[in-house]
Formats: sequence, C-alpha cells, structure tokens
Amino acid sequence: MEIRSKLEKAGFHTAVALGFFDGVHIGHRLVVEAATRVIDLVPTVFTFKSNPKKDLLKKNVTDNLTTATQKAALFSGLGIKLLYAVPFECVRHLHAKEFVKKVLVEVLQAKKVICGSNYHFGKGGMSSVNDLRFFCDQQKIEVKIIPMVLRQGEVVSSTRIRKLLLNGNVKFAKDLLKRPYSYTSKVFKIYNTNSKLFIICQYFPKHLIVPKFGAYSSLITFKQVQVRGITKLLKPADKSQLPLSETVLLDEVNEDPLESFIEIALLDFLEAIN
Repeated sequence: MEIRSKLEKAGFHTAVALGFFDGVHIGHRLVVEAATRVIDLVPTVFTFKSNPKKDLLKKNVTDNLTTATQKAALFSGLGIKLLYAVPFECVRHLHAKEFVKKVLVEVLQAKKVICGSNYHFGKGGMSSVNDLRFFCDQQKIEVKIIPMVLRQGEVVSSTRIRKLLLNGNVKFAKDLLKRPYSYTSKVFKIYNTNSKLFIICQYFPKHLIVPKFGAYSSLITFKQVQVRGITKLLKPADKSQLPLSETVLLDEVNEDPLESFIEIALLDFLEAIN
C-alpha cells in the first residue's frame, strides 16, 4: 500500500473511503471494504494524520483508539492500495463544494466515494452526506452511503468503544473492533524470574486511550512470536507521567525483550487495582 501525506494528484481513477476511522471498527470496515470491491478503480482511503479534534479544539488528543501506524496496517490488510493521511489543516478551510472539486476531483480523481451515514465535512464540519451527494452529482462522482451498524440495539461508534474500554470491557470492545484492543511501546525494564519467565515494564502510549486500570489477560507479540500474559495497567504516581504497563509473560521467550517494542493485546478484564 502506498501512503501519501500531501495533496498530490493520484494519477489514476479511485474509489475513495472517507473518514477519520479511529479504531477501524466493524462499521468503518464496511466503508473501507466497499472501496475495495469497486471494479477498475484503485481502492483508496482519504483520512488525516492526526485527530481533527486536535486542530479544532487546539489541544492534544489522548483518547485515540489507534495510532496512525496501526490504522495504516489495518487498511492495508483490508485491501486498500492507496492511503492519503494528510494534515487536517490542508482542508479545514474548504467549504463543501470546494472540497469536492479540489480534493475529490482534482487530487483523488475519484469516480466513486464511500462514507458512513454520519459523515460530516467542509469548513466547520457543517456539511452532511446530503451535501456530499449533491456536489458529487455535479462532478459525476458516484456516492455510496453505508448505514450505521447496530450491536445490542446501539450504534457502533468510536465513542461507544472508548466508554467500554474505560469500564474495562475489552471483551465486548474486541467484538466491535473485530480485534483485541492493543498498544505497542518500548520495554524499559525487565525482571527475570527463576522460572525463566519475564516481567516486562512499558509506558502506555501517550495518544491512546487508557482502559480501566487493573489486571487483564493479554496476548503479547514479540519479534513475530505470540505468548500469553497477565498485564497490569497502573496509575502513574504523578499526573504528569504516563501510566505504566507491567506484564508477566506466561510462556518462555528465547530473547531478552529489554529495549524491544512489544505489542500488548488486552483480552479480558480480571480485576481492579487501586
């Protein structure tokens, strides 16, 4: 998959999935997958490098469900061939008609666009899917709107998943994400037990939402090998510090994990820790 960080002309006709796609949950996947099924058009995602809330609210956003790297890997796995992940500042000033002409037509060379029914765009996010359809019709761009997905009678959304994680319900969050909630960070300290098992210490990534503090069963990926673990998410002693992730590896590993970047996938909540 090719990744572009600027508004460069595609060079070919595309089918474009539009959205920020935080978490790439099951609703997002329907939008993205629809782009990959269009014949004779290059499946493309148009999104932003960082959460638009960062620019709109002028403050750091620390409750993302995915990093840019995670999202790119998920898009690639779904069959996307071209990813535009541009700064929000590139388009925030564009009104709806300008966005369609300057971005969808002139840059992306889109012949079909796909988005969720709650998609908003244009200056101030004031334009809806009805506006998108109206201005795209003028440019002979086909528009496909994907309805919201329901689970247990409620809409699947990034906001809903954040609430589940804050309550420690990583099991249901996994169903909505279609994968376990996970994070990757560097191991800064290890303890080696007598049984040749490691306890690894990491700081929780600063821009991802921190689930409920406590102990979780987990799956650890270390140099393409997966092992079982018990992970504790611990409050920092000082609010200026990052939360601590401390994981007991329940299976042996052949290499010292110190200084390695390790992925922790949270599978189930075990108990709260004060």
